[in-house]
Amino acid sequence: MTALHKKTRTLSQLRRELATRLGFVSVGQAAVMHDPLLTSFLQESAEQIYAQYGDDLLFLVNETFPISEGERFHSFPETADPYKIDDVLIEVDGRFTPVYRGIPEHARTAGNNEEAKRGIPARWDIAAGSDPDNPGVMEFWPVPDKEYTIHMSYYPIYAEDGWTGEDDPCPIYPSRLCLPLAQG
Repeated sequence: MTALHKKTRTLSQLRRELATRLGFVSVGQAAVMHDPLLTSFLQESAEQIYAQYGDDLLFLVNETFPISEGERFHSFPETADPYKIDDVLIEVDGRFTPVYRGIPEHARTAGNNEEAKRGIPARWDIAAGSDPDNPGVMEFWPVPDKEYTIHMSYYPIYAEDGWTGEDDPCPIYPSRLCLPLAQG
């Protein structure tokens, strides 16, 4: 896992701080029994903040992933909301170039995999995936002529049950906003 920004803490870090603020640390080993309750408080506070402010306070995720030569379609990062992509860059020989959203219709169907029409992707869009449970895949145009690295900034999918992974970053940025509401 990559290092998180100082203003973003994980569920376990926030739960530990909430336990301290509420005086549960003095309970010792029995404090483990309070974990589900504290997690619930934090999740509900994140839900309330999200309901009130929407995407404005979501944590922006930066991720890199490779795209393969000759492959026009690639999966989105698992936690990415395909409709909330902030920025897409392609790394070519150590330089970063923007990849813009929107592929003209004539480009989608003309010479999809002809080697002469391959190159450095300059456009991307959401395309239908073959998996009915998948919200879609990223389509790149032109089709990559070699392997490249994509750098993407996106807002994660926000589930109403908050976040459950111990080491997952709080979806609300900055995460400290969840503490006072969880205490209340």
